[in-house]
Amino acid sequence: MHRSSLCGEDTNMTISTKNGALVNASNVPILFNNSGATSFRLAAELKNGTFDWSRVAQSVAWRDTPMTDAELAAIPPFAEYSFELWLFGPGFTYRSNLTNATTPDVTYRQRMNSRPLAISALKNQQWNILSASDFLNPFSLLFVAQSTVSVNWNALAEPVDFVGVAGAQLTATTTSATSVVVTGSASVGNPQSGVRSISIAPTSLVAGTASLAGIGGVNITIPNCSTITQFPPLDIAAGTKITGTDNVVRANGTARELVIRSHATNRAHKFVTHSWNNFID
Repeated sequence: MHRSSLCGEDTNMTISTKNGALVNASNVPILFNNSGATSFRLAAELKNGTFDWSRVAQSVAWRDTPMTDAELAAIPPFAEYSFELWLFGPGFTYRSNLTNATTPDVTYRQRMNSRPLAISALKNQQWNILSASDFLNPFSLLFVAQSTVSVNWNALAEPVDFVGVAGAQLTATTTSATSVVVTGSASVGNPQSGVRSISIAPTSLVAGTASLAGIGGVNITIPNCSTITQFPPLDIAAGTKITGTDNVVRANGTARELVIRSHATNRAHKFVTHSWNNFID
């Protein structure tokens, strides 16, 4: 994990690599990562259609191969995990690294509050239904930038306690990476069953550009962020990819997402997500 270069995320640690590497493709220490990924997926399955794991596993937020039900069942309840952080010293070099067996600069532990459920068990649970939305349709009238978004769902399982909306517009060149990442969320008070609706406006209003020098580790450059007041528009045409001077391939494209959350009886979070993007493999 490394510090994110996305505007509004520069104080957060985001997932950069699945192999423990501390340097980028140019063998330069990573100071920033143009990513907002803060969760890691172990296994998943779509209710409808096919699921191509080889495609999603290209992302640093997905495991290379899905964990089986038996592997998930082997994780004990209240399992505790150790996180190790290597920091920078003078000259933008690591004070310690993963190859010389020295002690990390910071170590902390995190305990799970429940056992992860197997995919076969999740399929048999009752889920809330997130309604289809033209906000995710590039051919609808809502493909343009939006100041507010209506999120609708049918509460058929545990009460929904959180609703989120996100929009992203990424533009990369050989020397810079521009990101417009806008999120909005709301807590749902007095949850009730049946059809529900809530209007969400942006609550994280940021956009900006980071030089690849700052992302790659030559200079510490926090992105120049500016405030925006709408969820970005959707592009109908397919996105593109470009290779920067730091030898990292970055995407050009747009994305949107709707999400609702509830809590199962074992305290596990249950998320239902609808999303659309025009990023290419």
